[in-house]
Amino acid sequence: MVHLPDAPAPVAYQAQVASSALTGQASLRIGEDGLDVDGLFQPVFIDFADIVELGRADYVVGVRTTSDQFTFSGLGNQCDGFYMTLMGAFNAKVRRALFVQGQPAFQGDGDIRYREGAVEVQGHGLVEVYDDCVVLLPPNDQARRVPLVFANDMRPEPFGAAIKLDGGDWYEVTRLGRDADAFDATIKAKLAGLRQKSVEAVRALDASLSQQQLSTIAAKMPPGAAVPLGELAGVAPSYVAALEQRVADSRAAATYTEFKTVCDPDRICVGLKDGLAGSDDPGVLWFIAPSSSKPVAAVEWAVDEGESAATFFYNIVGDETDFVRRLNRAIEAVEFHREVVSLPAEELGRPSNNYYAMAVRRTQALQFMRDNLAGRVIHNSPDAWSAGMRALMVG
Repeated sequence: MVHLPDAPAPVAYQAQVASSALTGQASLRIGEDGLDVDGLFQPVFIDFADIVELGRADYVVGVRTTSDQFTFSGLGNQCDGFYMTLMGAFNAKVRRALFVQGQPAFQGDGDIRYREGAVEVQGHGLVEVYDDCVVLLPPNDQARRVPLVFANDMRPEPFGAAIKLDGGDWYEVTRLGRDADAFDATIKAKLAGLRQKSVEAVRALDASLSQQQLSTIAAKMPPGAAVPLGELAGVAPSYVAALEQRVADSRAAATYTEFKTVCDPDRICVGLKDGLAGSDDPGVLWFIAPSSSKPVAAVEWAVDEGESAATFFYNIVGDETDFVRRLNRAIEAVEFHREVVSLPAEELGRPSNNYYAMAVRRTQALQFMRDNLAGRVIHNSPDAWSAGMRALMVG
């Protein structure tokens, strides 16, 4: 048997610590999930999930958490190395929390500014481009995963660019210096790739579509997004027929039929997600079914027979189109990990779920959906599910 060497122990930094939890000399070790601050009698662990802001000035590193403020001094010539390693480990956990996958095609450092509704944030930080998103990583809890599948505009900025999403949110990156052209070109290449992927997915479902129909539906229905059937039928009824045939062949066939008795069929939104976690099917259907009589919508995933399944219900707050947009954004942001949207607050606060808590804190649409969760009905039996569904959508 080959014996693999143990992983090297984290570097121990020595510093003078000041905080309400611990004051004095301590040994600092940076791990995957946080920072161990080992005082002689007062050991403290700072979980990256609790960090609000990191900073460095005059050979002093500051870490503000949700409950304390730590300053680390006396690091000497190790100060820069400590801070950079700390930032690297913190950003690695943020990426995992934001469900970022793969290696970045672009990485740079610039000024960040974004506007989400009435919220505006600006600062400086790391900027990365992946196959399906741009990631903004300032040294605080304001990181953002910008989904390129929902981008509908892009404009040049001084030594950078800005991306607009379908709901009107803008994400700007400037002062990238010589990296600005590479940033712009990488985003455009990823957008083109996603567009082609969307066209191919539409064609795979309905090969009879004209090029114009393919392009129009692909623009309306990017990978994973759920779109009202009535909107799709206005472009190509044959595509809707193909979608409904997929539904008829899925586990959710009976569920979909039930939805049509309490919903306007044209307002039911259908999406197709490739490689959904927990399913062997390469393309999994999901639905957003708004009630015809109440401002409530059901959300259903046509998961495998062997997987525990439930229908989630949400209060429709404001415009229905905006509600569907937010729900699409929330589901995409967590890579279709459905539990993040419905996990009770007390469970979200557990250390084992801190990745999910970090995702919620950094995703406005996810916060909105969690705030408007109206209920959940498990598929125990067809009759019991139908009664529970109707109680929420009709009664």
